[in-house]
Amino acid sequence: MGRCTVLEGDNREVCPEGEADRVSLGLIPSSEVSWRTACLALRDRGGLLHIHGNVETTKEQPRKEAFREYAEAVREKINGILNEVKKKEFCVSVSHIECIKSYAPRIFHLVVDLTCENKC
Repeated sequence: MGRCTVLEGDNREVCPEGEADRVSLGLIPSSEVSWRTACLALRDRGGLLHIHGNVETTKEQPRKEAFREYAEAVREKINGILNEVKKKEFCVSVSHIECIKSYAPRIFHLVVDLTCENKC
């Protein structure tokens, strides 16, 4: 009890700022509409973001390469958002990439775990 608080409603309206150690962004095909809200929710010292999304691959691009490319693009965007909203310099790193399942032919549901620290 007390380890998790559920706030019902649109997270962009009800999410508290500066209180979370972890934020799970479980929306697919993309959770990007909530990335700014998630960054605001993190404590000033940082935390962990679990970002879900669908990644499309091609015959020419191996899955692992596409997954790493997606994770790096997400990392760069989150780093920029954090630096903007927290008014501090953050270091964001990819700590884990997990392929949850195949969503459709050549489309995969991934979770990218990002460690966000304000001490570079």
